[in-house]
Amino acid sequence: MLYQGVNRPGWWLAIVILAACAEENSFEHQSGPLAEPSGARQGSVSGIPGGEQAPLNIEEPTSVIRGPYTAEALAGEVGDLLTEFADRLQVRDIEGLEQHLTPDFLGHALGRMASGKEQTLPLGALRRELQAVQGPGLDCQAWLADLSALVSNWNQVTQAELHVLEAEFERGNPSPYGVVTFRVQLAGITLGGKQEALARRVRGAFLRKEGAWALDRALLEAGFDLERTGPGFVDVTNSTAVNQRGPAFGQPGNDSEGWNGAAVADVDGDGRLDVFLPNAMRGYLYLNQVDGTFREAAQECGLLGTGGGTGLVFADFDADGDQDLVMGGIGWSNAGESGGNPLRAFENNGEGHFIEVTKQAGLGANMPALGLVAADFNGDGFLDLFVAGYGRMEAMRNDNWIQATNGAPDRLLLGQEGFVFRDGTRQAGLHDRDWTASALAADLDQDGDMDLLTLNHFGVNRFWRNKGSGRFERDEQGLGGSQARLTFGGTLGDFDRDGRLDLYLAGASSGTGRRMFAALESTGEVDLSRSLRGLAQGNHLLRGTLSGFEVMPDAAGAGAAGWAWGTVAADFDLDGRLDLACVNGFVTGELPADT
Repeated sequence: MLYQGVNRPGWWLAIVILAACAEENSFEHQSGPLAEPSGARQGSVSGIPGGEQAPLNIEEPTSVIRGPYTAEALAGEVGDLLTEFADRLQVRDIEGLEQHLTPDFLGHALGRMASGKEQTLPLGALRRELQAVQGPGLDCQAWLADLSALVSNWNQVTQAELHVLEAEFERGNPSPYGVVTFRVQLAGITLGGKQEALARRVRGAFLRKEGAWALDRALLEAGFDLERTGPGFVDVTNSTAVNQRGPAFGQPGNDSEGWNGAAVADVDGDGRLDVFLPNAMRGYLYLNQVDGTFREAAQECGLLGTGGGTGLVFADFDADGDQDLVMGGIGWSNAGESGGNPLRAFENNGEGHFIEVTKQAGLGANMPALGLVAADFNGDGFLDLFVAGYGRMEAMRNDNWIQATNGAPDRLLLGQEGFVFRDGTRQAGLHDRDWTASALAADLDQDGDMDLLTLNHFGVNRFWRNKGSGRFERDEQGLGGSQARLTFGGTLGDFDRDGRLDLYLAGASSGTGRRMFAALESTGEVDLSRSLRGLAQGNHLLRGTLSGFEVMPDAAGAGAAGWAWGTVAADFDLDGRLDLACVNGFVTGELPADT
């Protein structure tokens, strides 16, 4: 989808993304309710009359299920309930929520608060810290009335998500009772155009009700509200004609386990950025028009039949002043077997028309190329190409979760005069069998040559220092830690403005994974638990130093952002500081709770 910034582009997206990420991280490590603020009235919560309230407390399970798999299966059942709850909130079906509450339900109001500690954010946005109470709660009807008042004030509910953070369950067959801490994130636009969002951490007691879970108590622990008048980003996908659609993953015509990439460049030399999107059936080239709309022109520009492309990059490989294209995909070439997509090259004729020159460029080998990076690594004046080798997941799974060694080898292809490459991998010292999803290149140690970061699945990320003339040495401590990761992408930028590049990594964030890996400690697998936690931790911010990078704590505010695929740094709110945007999501199964 394409979004256009309105009234100082992107400020709202940046604020909501980073504020929500910061709160998600703090929610997952915070315990216990907030103290009641001085002067708060016991008789009123969020405007609901005090006569409808009663004391609220949650009893802990007396005999807790300790096995990580059994406990997580139960947490998944509650997670399914919360997903259905969120779906009903999205369409404002408040009456339908009652079936998920027990008849004796009591809970703190979740709606927007009239008072609290306020913080002014850029461009007039306001954040209000929740002044939660420990005492009375609302009965079922009053609690639902509070939610109804919230969503009824919104012309559109733009976000409704409820996710399990922590869970403990009483022993039993089946378990009759559980205490589950969950996160609530809601956002909407009022009739007057004001954008509002809220996040809540709730400690809930769940009972089995006729074989299914139901919420019996909801104790509010922490939260905040956000608001701002005026739009931030507006969806202009259809109005700008960047709206081609293809079959969803798993449907006929889209059954590949390789995800497709995207590339942006001024391919026709008119000074405007164009967009190329490949997929297995055909490529789409959107040429940017003078009025801000786009025209699809893949066929006339020679990029229609490119096939799927997981890694692709525009660059002036032949040094003639225009943007050429190299594209990789999921391919393989083993002893006696070869198939999939080759590494392909397309030369720009200077007018935005592309001619395939794969054979002339010395390319065409089948390899699983998930990411490509173009840079002059050996300093000879020609652009080289780093190919991030992944693996053929449908044929052979990773052989280890902490440090897999059966991924496809990375390749360094050295550029020659005339858009020609030769393999220089071995001489460069870039030999490993990691499952590399993407890579970044920059002069990270400020010694005048291009260093390399390889971002991996099922193992640690790598910092390769260029020792001169394109020969690399692996810095084992350069990325500030040795935890295995599931990193999909990253971006470099000087976020703290100290003159050194910092690193933001986008990866898989899984509450299920975090809970299961943490539960391993209770079985005595302390080292294994700590080694695996990085696989589910989500995004990471690393600060650049003289010796490499150091991992910043979650309090830096850019941690979990869902199942993240890629990220970009830009000054969205035009305040002179780099902001971050991150794309995320995953395949939805037949049931809404399945991913």
